[in-house]
Amino acid sequence: MTERTWAWGPETAAQRVQGGAADFRLCVTRRRPWSETDLTAAGEDAQKWLEVARVSL
Repeated sequence: MTERTWAWGPETAAQRVQGGAADFRLCVTRRRPWSETDLTAAGEDAQKWLEVARVSL
């Protein structure tokens, strides 16, 4: 099965996060740093957001 790419923010946005759902899940559950995934962050705010993003249960 091929994983779909998810994107948060329009393609023309200065701040944008893009990547696969599995990598996003690993990042926000703190199982893997986003820098060790295929997630990409365009813009400083998007990078900071990926560093602090967490799932709340």
